[in-house]
Amino acid sequence: MTPEKHIEIKTDLPPFEYCRCYLDSPISTYKVGSKKEIFNNALKMIFYCVENINKENKPHAEFSYGVIEECLNYLTSAAIELSVDFYFGKFIFDFNYLAHNINMNTSNNETIKQKCERLERYSLGKYRFEETIMIFSQLNEKLSKWKTFTPPSFKLSEHYFNLLKEE
Repeated sequence: MTPEKHIEIKTDLPPFEYCRCYLDSPISTYKVGSKKEIFNNALKMIFYCVENINKENKPHAEFSYGVIEECLNYLTSAAIELSVDFYFGKFIFDFNYLAHNINMNTSNNETIKQKCERLERYSLGKYRFEETIMIFSQLNEKLSKWKTFTPPSFKLSEHYFNLLKEE
């Protein structure tokens, strides 16, 4: 049984509130895991930046695109590698929306813009041909590492099997 069937999150919240609510729920542990703190920091930065823009019409001085970029990179790989349920899909969409909007209203960083556009395509399952090739080559690389892997228990079993054959 998956935990998603037992826990419900309000989905009619604005993007920022939904992201906070998702990260505070136990469901996020299965999808976000150790990156939860980084996502919380990114949301805090976005929140303070929006507050400064609304008050003073300028972005937050300590805004770090590196944290946003790290979150977008993780969500992009998660959209490819993990099963995306409704709640996680909404989190991906809402976080991407926040990151894209804050980027457009501050420095309009081209890297962040491209990562947001790519994440949107990946989360919707609409890959470009070049992206599909890149994804398959990454998956092929990961799978080829497993091709030569033999767990230690197999080596022990092989040794034990050889001993039995000798008797």
